[in-house]
Amino acid sequence: MHGTYLGKGRLTEELEAYHYDRARAGVGLSFLELASIHPSSFTFGLHLWDDEIIREYQRSCPGFSGLA
Repeated sequence: MHGTYLGKGRLTEELEAYHYDRARAGVGLSFLELASIHPSSFTFGLHLWDDEIIREYQRSCPGFSGLA
């Protein structure tokens, strides 16, 4: 597993597109990104400590469910 840093802490359309492409290519299991849950544990993954991430997941989840 690796972090892409495509979203730079956000769940962006670029990060979603990366995972859509991997799914279309046949990847069986894909983790969105590394994540940190508190600003003091900063990683180059998703910033789960920032409430803006909730809206980003709400925006992106309908698209991800279409892959099944």
